[in-house]
Amino acid sequence: MPTSDGRPSPSAPDPCAYCAAPFVPCSGRDRQQRFCSNSCRSVWWRATNPEKKATYNAWYRAANSEKRTAYGAVYRAANREKATTYNATYRAANREKAAAYYVANREKHDASVAAWRRANRASIVAYTHRWRARRAGNGGSYTAAEWRDKCALLGNLCIYCGRDDLPLTVDHKVPLSRGGTNYIENLAPACGSCNSRKHNRTAEEFLAVPA
Repeated sequence: MPTSDGRPSPSAPDPCAYCAAPFVPCSGRDRQQRFCSNSCRSVWWRATNPEKKATYNAWYRAANSEKRTAYGAVYRAANREKATTYNATYRAANREKAAAYYVANREKHDASVAAWRRANRASIVAYTHRWRARRAGNGGSYTAAEWRDKCALLGNLCIYCGRDDLPLTVDHKVPLSRGGTNYIENLAPACGSCNSRKHNRTAEEFLAVPA
């Protein structure tokens, strides 16, 4: 019914079909508007169309696997503690589900782990040393990036024999077994042979003995 001055009367509020909050349909739209917002409409559609939602999600994941993997890597790098906490919480709450997934995808899982280990040997070594230092009560940690920078700073050669044609290993100048820390300042690149012969001597003690 029009008002006394001839203008159309304002619409009475309608309840949102999802959240039931009262709302007035947008100007120019008919009375078939059922939701107060796009968010409510989207949530309602997903709740009432689970099969269509599952089909769409499966298609999207298959069509954007590389994009999703790249995004996940960036997110985990920027939110390492949050991601670690979430993963641990999820595994603890879904042990049976996680175990069933591993059994059904064991070869794929093992191949993925092996590939990661090959591509992140420096990170694995850093983790192992951090664990050993923590166990010994010495403290200290370093990252794979810090180790690469240290090697580059020292010319990517063994600090004991000077060779640059052998794979470099992480040497603690003051061994962890003798109270040395695991900070980057106590680390030096050494070839496997020198690191093995040095054993639990300090760098000064090892260099003082003729080869």
